[in-house]
Amino acid sequence: MSGHLVYENFKKHADIGCFKKAVTLREPYAHVISHLAWVRALGEPENADRYMQHPEYIRIIADKMKQFDLSNASEITKMLNSFEPREYHLFDNVQTRYLRKNTSKPQISKSDVDEAIENLKEFDVIGFDKNINQFLTSILNHFGLVYTPTTNRVDNALNHKFGLEASDESICEALKPLVVHDLALYQYLETNHFYAN
Repeated sequence: MSGHLVYENFKKHADIGCFKKAVTLREPYAHVISHLAWVRALGEPENADRYMQHPEYIRIIADKMKQFDLSNASEITKMLNSFEPREYHLFDNVQTRYLRKNTSKPQISKSDVDEAIENLKEFDVIGFDKNINQFLTSILNHFGLVYTPTTNRVDNALNHKFGLEASDESICEALKPLVVHDLALYQYLETNHFYAN
């Protein structure tokens, strides 16, 4: 079983005691840029079929995003300010949002980071996308199997980022509200070696 699952919801609907649990985290700026670019790409004419397969609120966000120059920090800020709460939450500190305990709170805060860290203690393997081979090796080790590493490979990566560049400090500053708590979570895990070896 895999996917973008809200951990607390998963626990409510499954007997997780019989599962080995693994999770990967991604560098927060890379994650939010990828997520924004993916939704923005739905609005491109060549993606019309995919666009129509998504719920109306996602199509509305994709259309709204086309009005802004995502290579411009002030335009990004205007876009984020234009989002309705449901739209904003789609991009807001998503990794912390999925791992926290109190899923009913609309806003993410420092306490959610603490809750996410507590929930991560229930996982058997924690890894980072930047070293997926180490993550896969750790999972297979839990089952007494050996993994033969290959090059780190991402099959569904979107190459066109619409000007959203993590190397641009002004872009990162504009995106910071969307990742501030994910950054704290990610840095805590890296600093405390809270991941698969």
